[in-house]
Amino acid sequence: MLQLHDPDPRTPVESAWETIHDLIAAGQARGGGLSNHPVALMDRALRVGPVDVVQHQYSLLHRAPERDGVLAWCAEHDAAFLAWSPLASGFLAGGFDVTALGPLPWSRGDRAGRLGELRRSLAGIGADAGLPVSALAIGWVLAKGAKAIVGARSPGEAAAIAGYRALAPDVAAAVEAAAGPFAG
Repeated sequence: MLQLHDPDPRTPVESAWETIHDLIAAGQARGGGLSNHPVALMDRALRVGPVDVVQHQYSLLHRAPERDGVLAWCAEHDAAFLAWSPLASGFLAGGFDVTALGPLPWSRGDRAGRLGELRRSLAGIGADAGLPVSALAIGWVLAKGAKAIVGARSPGEAAAIAGYRALAPDVAAAVEAAAGPFAG
């Protein structure tokens, strides 16, 4: 799979996408994707050839693909959606000091003082469901029909992540409601 990462303002997307499709036709790639491209550029690329996958930042705390039409575009054009940073830059992963992450986009303004509240709410939902907070965050993304790009720091962590599944609808709804006031 070849992906164009971030639009290049000096290169028309049609030209770059044609090159991707030439490589696919030559058997050098199985498919092509667009990363961080807005819907207008995705439409222009689609006129050249199919878009197999679209990659954007997406998490409980970063919901732009819901608002800017990217998720709807993927559904309409049968393109897989690949979510990067489903753990919100680590905020939705457990086992470390959150303050070590530095400033986060969702920790601005009046939300900053309530981030501990969100982590406690998610931990409670996770305890009731028998899941760690990271499984809730990734499971929510999977329940939305997306695939998730997740990094692991150890083989054990990788094995745990590989076992995460889409959340049941009631758990997904509870997680989304808890994160709602913090979502950007």
